[in-house]
Amino acid sequence: WIGMTADQTQLRIPFTLPAGKTVSYARVYVAAAGCSHVEVNGKVPEPNLRGICPWPVTTASVRYVTHDITSLLTTSGKNALGLIAGSVMSKHRAAALLMVKFDGEDAPMFVSSADKAWKQSASYVVSNSAWATELDWTKWEKGWSEADFSPGAGWTAATHAAPDAQSPLS
Repeated sequence: WIGMTADQTQLRIPFTLPAGKTVSYARVYVAAAGCSHVEVNGKVPEPNLRGICPWPVTTASVRYVTHDITSLLTTSGKNALGLIAGSVMSKHRAAALLMVKFDGEDAPMFVSSADKAWKQSASYVVSNSAWATELDWTKWEKGWSEADFSPGAGWTAATHAAPDAQSPLS
């Protein structure tokens, strides 16, 4: 799990795909105690029609959302995954798993929330609920989810937290 500093936090991680390989498919799986928003290389994946706010059923479980990001990747070179995650129940945690499968290879490439390259910043989404979302455009940083973005002073290393046995969100 990535520990978030606020109710709405934006997170990003750069990653590089190996040159000369063709991507068969790529997916990102996101679990957060609230709504989440994904961007890859500055673009938003098409919505999956199962909903974007998989509300926790209990305090001991979190549902996840799957995004097909195959068409958003730069096939050789730098890429970046951006994630805005909200939280409810005072549980400031999110988890993400990026899986890229290459043609002709059995083992996929993974980038996960355990990777220490994640950076975090206060989000421009300052209030989020099922009924209304409030944005503070003065906090929006152009290109924050693009591969060539250089995080400034407002970005810090993301903290990591292991779930305990009773609640994955605690």
